[in-house]
Amino acid sequence: MSPKEDETIKIYTGELLSEQKPLYFLRGIFQKNYDNGKHLWNLFQGVSEDASFDFLQIVGGPAEADFFLMPYDYFSLRKVGGVMVDEYISRLVSLADKNKKKILVFAMADSDEHIPIQNAYVFRYSQYKYKKRENEILM
Repeated sequence: MSPKEDETIKIYTGELLSEQKPLYFLRGIFQKNYDNGKHLWNLFQGVSEDASFDFLQIVGGPAEADFFLMPYDYFSLRKVGGVMVDEYISRLVSLADKNKKKILVFAMADSDEHIPIQNAYVFRYSQYKYKKRENEILM
């Protein structure tokens, strides 16, 4: 069953990086017929089948979006580095700022490193209480 229009979150990702795969639990919104049901993410959610992300709708332009989404692990992207990665992050931040949108960022490592992306909600596995910032959500 598909979500209603008012239950859908419209996201903008910009052009995906060809050399990087989106996070495994988000791949289903980019690739039709992608089965991510056996991944650990779903086991943590207490489900044995694919957790549905059909409430996320990718839109073609920044103005249409409710949020911007960086569909990669932030720490993995920074580790890979390079001009393409730097340009992707910079372009996403710039467009989000211009369109007054928040960016959804995933930090999938056990690191307490600060993520210096303005106007972002950062979803991370862990963080020390004294280092946790207002925009960080622990999963």
